[in-house]
Amino acid sequence: MASIVARGKLKVACVQFTATTDRKRNFEICSSLIKEAAKLGSKLICLPECFHFIGDAKTKSIDVAEEFNEAKNTFPSIEKYCNLANELKVGLSLGGFPEISKVEPGKVYNTHLIITPSGKVSSIYRKMHLFDYPAGNLMESSFTTAGQEIVVDTTCIDGVNLGVSTCYDMRFPSLYQNLVAAGAEILLMPSAFTVKTGMAHWEIILRCRAIETQSFVIAAAQVGQHNENPGRTSYGHAIIIDPWGEIISQCPGTNHDNMNGGTFAFAELDLDYLSSIRSKMPLSKHKKFKVPELISSDSSL
Repeated sequence: MASIVARGKLKVACVQFTATTDRKRNFEICSSLIKEAAKLGSKLICLPECFHFIGDAKTKSIDVAEEFNEAKNTFPSIEKYCNLANELKVGLSLGGFPEISKVEPGKVYNTHLIITPSGKVSSIYRKMHLFDYPAGNLMESSFTTAGQEIVVDTTCIDGVNLGVSTCYDMRFPSLYQNLVAAGAEILLMPSAFTVKTGMAHWEIILRCRAIETQSFVIAAAQVGQHNENPGRTSYGHAIIIDPWGEIISQCPGTNHDNMNGGTFAFAELDLDYLSSIRSKMPLSKHKKFKVPELISSDSSL
């Protein structure tokens, strides 16, 4: 058995709140929670999908979408998050931001950003699997361009590899097999799960991803009703899971006192424990099938 090198512990926070079309309000809530989590010693703070904006019948994602500013290495609305990360010396996972699509006019990318404690954008992941759910009145592909590249961030937290994904991605295990094969140890899955699918599948999917990849899972979450028209509501239950599949911290669902102001799950991740599990039960060496490769995309994109 290979020797295990001591790696220490990492304090993390996993945010849950109710985003709306009011981007100023959303930032005020997120910045307050980030500051509170930083006071507890969190070095990585994760925000949910759609942290910046959730649309309604009048205002859509494309209406507030932005282009990446190459000169400043960020988006205009993300600059304040970069400044906050630098001020607090924390890494940030910003779950899903509307970026103007480069290949499909009138559409956006659902973009997950990683920001370093020095305030620099270190990774950009564009959501690959788009959530089309007619029964829930959600058709993400109607306004979103799918990403085509997996992302493992090796810069944000020294010595720790972050596997970057978003929400519906979690239903596709081969993505996480690829992320782990590329070195991922902590899997980030910020989400805005519907109540119906959340009640049925949220916890079990996330625990499965943790167990089969022997990784920590951090899934920040939207919660509660975001708008009256079309009446979109999210499940909540932001969660942190260890590589053995045990829940180590979790937020409540829609019926709790702090829903409007947001809350967060907090945990200290034992990186030595992760190394120990992977060493004692080396699944990556035991597997009999190759990690599936990315299916080729439409060349027109």
